[in-house]
Amino acid sequence: MAAGLAADGFCKGQWATGVSAGSGSAMVGGERHRFELEFFDGAYETTDPASGDHPVYGALDLLQDEHGGAPRLGSCFLAFYDGDDSFARKLLKDPDEWQGKIAPEIAAAARTLSSYHLRSVHVVGSLRHLMWFAVGRALPEVKKWSLSTDQVNGTWNTSDPPVPAKPRILSDQTLDSGTELAIGIGLTGDPTTDIERHLRETGQAVGGLVVFGPESEPSPTAVPSGPWAMAWTRAVRNQVRAMAGELGALRIHLYTMCPSGVALMLGHQWNTMSTSVIYEFSSDTYHPTITLPGDG
Repeated sequence: MAAGLAADGFCKGQWATGVSAGSGSAMVGGERHRFELEFFDGAYETTDPASGDHPVYGALDLLQDEHGGAPRLGSCFLAFYDGDDSFARKLLKDPDEWQGKIAPEIAAAARTLSSYHLRSVHVVGSLRHLMWFAVGRALPEVKKWSLSTDQVNGTWNTSDPPVPAKPRILSDQTLDSGTELAIGIGLTGDPTTDIERHLRETGQAVGGLVVFGPESEPSPTAVPSGPWAMAWTRAVRNQVRAMAGELGALRIHLYTMCPSGVALMLGHQWNTMSTSVIYEFSSDTYHPTITLPGDG
């Protein structure tokens, strides 16, 4: 499978390859044919199975099983992340692959969706916060994308009418003579102490640190709804844009402690901004991951 992906640049289904670790029945009247007729309600009954219009599908590893999403069928997957425990895999084995592999793949996926003339996308997956942000940035509001995702308190949709939400500044510090800006998102908790320590240890040229929180205290229940999250992230985006302009910051360092839906919505609205470095928290400290080029 890995060799096929490398050669073709995309994943082919059993109809095209004739290969399967499960039921090799991709033939007219076969078990897979009957399953697809029922599952897709006959939508692809007249589609050429070898064409790009035929669906290619697989198992999503929501439980993060170390054997993959479909262990009975012999899951095949690539391990880009470091660590033996699936819940601890946060950092790539090769940090250069954030820019060399992950960012281009997200951009390619966005181009593929655009080629289908879609503008409404439901985002699912077992993703780190930085990936939710990066997906939102790749499918931005400014280009008329509408995103939705399932959260604990329901489905959040970026197209839902926003409700009043006012960010509260948890910390506002002038650090040194640097001209870069550090931004913290503190909704489920306050990341200020960890960010301060990281900036001291790495010696970033950061002139200011601002951490945004909810109107109440940060907690797992501080975000009441999707419309609130959309309004809150928009307000934060506007304030960060203004702060970066005042400071003359050509680079923003972004640290998040929030629900995944908030990271998605923040990325979705992160336009006309300076170059932004997104951080992942692992082993009691922050690590730089994807760097998004500025468009301000």
